[in-house]
Amino acid sequence: STSEYKMNHKDLLTFDIYRSIVLSKYIEQWGQPLERTIFKHDHFANIEIYSFPATSKQSIHRLVTIGAGLVHQHHTDPVNFEYCFIFGEHLNEEQEVQMVEYLMNITTHLTTHRPNNTFRLISESHLTPAFLKLPAILVDEARGECESLSDLYISDQLNHSCLMRLIPLYASEAALILEQGIDAFSELEEQYEFSMIDFHRPKIV
Repeated sequence: STSEYKMNHKDLLTFDIYRSIVLSKYIEQWGQPLERTIFKHDHFANIEIYSFPATSKQSIHRLVTIGAGLVHQHHTDPVNFEYCFIFGEHLNEEQEVQMVEYLMNITTHLTTHRPNNTFRLISESHLTPAFLKLPAILVDEARGECESLSDLYISDQLNHSCLMRLIPLYASEAALILEQGIDAFSELEEQYEFSMIDFHRPKIV
């Protein structure tokens, strides 16, 4: 079906409450967002992606979702997820548009193929933007972010939400995780002298 999911008045109110709480937490940590993109989906409520640019205090740019955590609110799982990309370089306007669309595509995949655990690996995506030479995605805890973002309380009627980080990987790095596990990759990462938020970094393996 090509018809969009229609939120009723109760759903709209829930979304507004959810957005106001989550967005306030983001702003508290990262300052004011610069852009917002709203995606409508055939089967669930809107998902919004906010762009938080680098500031004078930190040279980190974030793209982050709001609304993914509402997709499974009627399920019995205690925690739902929002997702973010973190990068330490300037993207031009075209590249940022591509990364926003990429984030939405990954979010749609993650919310429609729900796992039993938080750690996930997408070994290769044909939707990876051409300028990004890292075709795999590791979904992991948002390490380095404020702990409050890992346990976002919304209300007694809604599940908690947790911010998860999407880390672009080379195919060889994804293969290592699949073959030897995430702990083996983490050990190599600890000795790695480059930043994982650098999209031009050399391969770990």
